[in-house]
Amino acid sequence: MAANLEGDYTASKLVTYLHARDHPGYSGNNFDSSYLKASGGDDSYVKSLAALSAVAISIGFIFIGAYCAILWARRGCWKDKEFSRFSIGFTLDTDTYRLRSKGSRPVRFVLIVGFVSCIIVMFHTISGSAPLSSAVVTMTDVSAKLAKTFVDLETNSKTMTADATTITNTAAACGATAGQYTAAVATFTSNINAMQNEWVGSGTNMKALADRISGDGNHYVNLYVRLLVGLMLIPTGLGIAAAILSKSDIMAGASCSGICVLAFLSISMGTMISLSVGVADYCMAPTANALAAVSNMGEPQKLQNLASYFTSCPAGKANPLLGVLANTKTAITAIQGLQCGAAAAKTQIDNICAKNSQAADTMTTNLDCKTIQHLYQSATYDALCKDGIRGIYQLWVIQATTGFVFLVTLVFAAFVNLDKNPDDLDDDDNTPTARAKRRRRLKEKRRKSRQRKRSQGTLDGPRSYSNAGRSHREADEVAPLRKGDILGANAKGGSEEIVV
Repeated sequence: MAANLEGDYTASKLVTYLHARDHPGYSGNNFDSSYLKASGGDDSYVKSLAALSAVAISIGFIFIGAYCAILWARRGCWKDKEFSRFSIGFTLDTDTYRLRSKGSRPVRFVLIVGFVSCIIVMFHTISGSAPLSSAVVTMTDVSAKLAKTFVDLETNSKTMTADATTITNTAAACGATAGQYTAAVATFTSNINAMQNEWVGSGTNMKALADRISGDGNHYVNLYVRLLVGLMLIPTGLGIAAAILSKSDIMAGASCSGICVLAFLSISMGTMISLSVGVADYCMAPTANALAAVSNMGEPQKLQNLASYFTSCPAGKANPLLGVLANTKTAITAIQGLQCGAAAAKTQIDNICAKNSQAADTMTTNLDCKTIQHLYQSATYDALCKDGIRGIYQLWVIQATTGFVFLVTLVFAAFVNLDKNPDDLDDDDNTPTARAKRRRRLKEKRRKSRQRKRSQGTLDGPRSYSNAGRSHREADEVAPLRKGDILGANAKGGSEEIVV
């Protein structure tokens, strides 16, 4: 029986892959529920899962610390480093010329693409959570069917108890055989009480569980997904606004909020990694692990026997719930076989017995081992070990991918000076193209200056013409260009004139 405990179940590739992950501080990788023992079991397995979560969270915070170090270095020793534009270089003779996009538009476009990519990847959590939602639906269906089965058992038991009283009162009209009915009804009532003792309260508990899964399952899954997407929208929205408006102070807000979001993603991802590994360990042999957990929890032997029977349906072993139900049906048949001197009373009693006999047949069908086992396998093999673990895995993989793309985008943004305009970028550049542009700007400025002076000379009249001409000649005498004066055009005295 133990060799075929799992039936035809085979662990999926994802379960096998996650099961093979390292368990820090634990000698093996098999699921161990001994920590559930009241006397104090071995908790090294649980500690290994906690250590795995701590390692994953630590890796996330290491990346966050590296990003903070980059920000610190950017303000200190790397303050002159920046990605203010893209360049494509090629060599012609001895000079290297660069084809450049003027201004910071290409860089801002890259920032926008990076932040939008983060949002798109994070939105995949909606589709990534679909397996979890499917698992919740399956669990809801299974729990609802089990709840209905046990609620019907409790309802039928209460109905049978009331019918036993009705039969006793009706049999009083049977005359000499009334005493036989009284004895048979007493046996019937005794069997009903035995049934109720087997599953009393089970229907109420199962119904409460079904309502809890149905009401809270999808709610918490959707809430978690919305939280992830909503948190990611805050820094990415600020980053996109900073790139569009070219405001470094807004980008600083995106950076600060981004660090908080990355910290949350690290904690969430680390927790889900250990959870997925733990579920994978359990799903390598779910039935055996479930029975071991029931035993380690110290549940009554009757419950352990029921769990063992309905999870494996061993051949040649009687259903522990059908024994008392069979005795009840036998008691009903005995009542039907009694004689009654009053025909109307006999007809009423037979109708009551037929109704209870049909209810007993329905209860027998509902408690069939294969029926219960099918529900168990749907909840365990399909909901937990297929859809559930796939949903958990996809969620933390999506979070890890989003966090990586977001971190790369933030690092790139740290080296972008959004406050510079195209002229500032050209002033900082020492390529031939930039120097030529600065010469053209200077010539244009000189031309406008000469026009202003000529206009002023015309207004002054002939008397000042010679002086104006002399001024024009002096203005045309411009000092030759010096290589050292190319950069820092505005560095001296706040002058607006650019010296090339």
